[in-house]
Amino acid sequence: MKADENLLNIPNYIVDKINVTVVLGSMDRNDQSNIELRLLPTSKPLINKFEDIVNDELNKIDKLRDENRLELIPYNPGYKSETNEISYLNINDRSIEYLKTRFTSFPKSSIIDDFSKDDEEFLRNLKFYDLFFELKNKKFIHFIFRYSTIKTINQKLISKLIDGTFDILKEEIYSFDSSLVAIITNNYIFIRSEHLFEQIFQFYKQLKEKSVKLVDKFETVIKIKNIEKFKKSLKSNKTLLKRFTEMEMLDELPKFNTIGTKNTIEKFNLSVKYEILDGEITLVFEENSKYDFVKLLTRAYLNSEATNEQFEVNSKRKL
Repeated sequence: MKADENLLNIPNYIVDKINVTVVLGSMDRNDQSNIELRLLPTSKPLINKFEDIVNDELNKIDKLRDENRLELIPYNPGYKSETNEISYLNINDRSIEYLKTRFTSFPKSSIIDDFSKDDEEFLRNLKFYDLFFELKNKKFIHFIFRYSTIKTINQKLISKLIDGTFDILKEEIYSFDSSLVAIITNNYIFIRSEHLFEQIFQFYKQLKEKSVKLVDKFETVIKIKNIEKFKKSLKSNKTLLKRFTEMEMLDELPKFNTIGTKNTIEKFNLSVKYEILDGEITLVFEENSKYDFVKLLTRAYLNSEATNEQFEVNSKRKL
C-alpha cells in the first residue's frame, strides 16, 4: 500500500483497535539507539483523553485532504515542512534501522515493565510517549508525542482549592505534551514535526557516527585529500550527511578507476579537483565544491543510452 493510502486509512484502522496503551520512551544520552520503554498504568478516562488528542490530529489531516491541500513529501533532512505538508520515511531505510528494530518488534504491553517514579535514570532521559494502538489484524499504530521538558510540576509551586481555601498539592503532577511528532504504521513513519523527530531520536547523531566510518571505507576504494575536512563538512550539513550515508545500503562501495572518475568530472562539469600520480587519481576535497564532491562519490550522475542526455539522479539501482 502506498504512503498516502496508509495515512488516509488510519482513522479506519483504529476503529478495529483491541487495546490502547501509553508507553513512555527513554533514551540513553550516551547510546541513543538504546530505547527503554515503560508502561504507564492509566485509567480508562485518561486513555479516552489521549485518544481525543489522536482524533484531533487525524481530523486536521482529514481537513487538509478535504480542502485538497494535503501534500505528502519524502523526508528531506533539514527541511521544515509547511503546515499542509507531511514528510514520510519508509521504515526500512537503513538510516533509521535502530527505530525499525524497536517499533516493528514492539512487545506486548503485558511484558513491558511498569513505569516507576523511583526510576530516576529513566525519568532523566525521558523523551517521548507512545499511544500504542493494537489492532484486530495483529497490526499496530504508534502515535509518538514529545514528552514535556517539565517532567513533573513541583508541588511547592502549585496549589488546589478545597472548600474555598487554597492548600498545597501534595501529589506529583506529570505533564504530557500534545505535540504529535510522528505516526508509525505499515512500514511508514509519517513525520508531523521534522525538528522534534530529529531532536528526540537523535537522528543526526546516528548519521554523523556512520559518516565517519563510511568515509574511512571510501578510502579503501579511492584516495581523498583533506579527508578530515571532508568529515567535518559532512557533519555540519544535514542534506549531504543523509545523502552520503545512504551509500551504506550498498553491498559494496563503487569501484573508482582513474579514467572513469576523471571522465565523469569533466563530462558533467563538476567543480571537483583531482590529482593524478603514477596513474592513480586522488580526489581533492574543498568546501566550495562539497555538493559536487558528495554527488560524485554517491554516483549521482548518469548518461541516457537512448537520448545521450545527461542526468543527475536522487537514487539508483543496479541493472
